[in-house]
Amino acid sequence: MSTSRSLALSQRLNVYYAAPLAGLCLIEAAGIVAGFFGRTGRARTALAVLGAGGYAAWYVASPLEAKFPAEVEIPPGTGFRGAVAQLERAGVKVRPYHFEALARILRRERDVKAGNYLLAQPLTPVDLLNKLTRGD
Repeated sequence: MSTSRSLALSQRLNVYYAAPLAGLCLIEAAGIVAGFFGRTGRARTALAVLGAGGYAAWYVASPLEAKFPAEVEIPPGTGFRGAVAQLERAGVKVRPYHFEALARILRRERDVKAGNYLLAQPLTPVDLLNKLTRGD
């Protein structure tokens, strides 16, 4: 197995093992939070924030599903939502609301460049956003 293939495999495995580990950490954190705050609304709020943060970290680190290679054309004048719709039509499952939230948090929703994009291998949402905003 080549070095690049084994590295890519190890990165994928790390993502798949990270999600259950994050779940166990959240369960442990819930116990700590409940013990610290007591059984109040603050404990539930803290747990919800931890859960949302864990999910966001998982989404950002996980490769997107698609039939690779995927070719996407984004015409000039297309907005961010139009670009996401083009990605979805090409078979790249970006989870539109999550992808838009990521772009807004990073303040890059207005930076998407028109052009033809070839997605030859799985990308994380951040990598895809970087590709679309650089115009690669």
